[in-house]
Amino acid sequence: MQASENYKVFIVDPDTAIRDSVELLLESAHVEVYGFANGKAFLDRGVPDAIGCLLVESSLPDSSGLSLIAKVRSLGNDMPALLLTSSTEADLASRVADLGVAGIVRKPLRSQQLIDQIEFLRHSWNSR
Repeated sequence: MQASENYKVFIVDPDTAIRDSVELLLESAHVEVYGFANGKAFLDRGVPDAIGCLLVESSLPDSSGLSLIAKVRSLGNDMPALLLTSSTEADLASRVADLGVAGIVRKPLRSQQLIDQIEFLRHSWNSR
């Protein structure tokens, strides 16, 4: 991944091991990463107006990942979002599409796949 001074990834995942490993992976790819254990911690920071994307676990201790993304959208932020999940729900794809979620990242995570998705979103954002 090419370095991008302004591109940031905001990961919201209650699992410290997942959050830390994703942070390390993306930082090694020259991406600035901010991690949060839950939706409240993310929202308390203030919804970012930064160029970047949101990477949200589907099952958070204080809400669902989709609810958090909906809240971010209701606050006027259209930052691309990826949903992290181990779910195999049949209707998940249609529910994420309704919120304009850019994609679903299945667990267990595949490093290169995640980097490729983040890079695609970065290029898409830069071409806006």
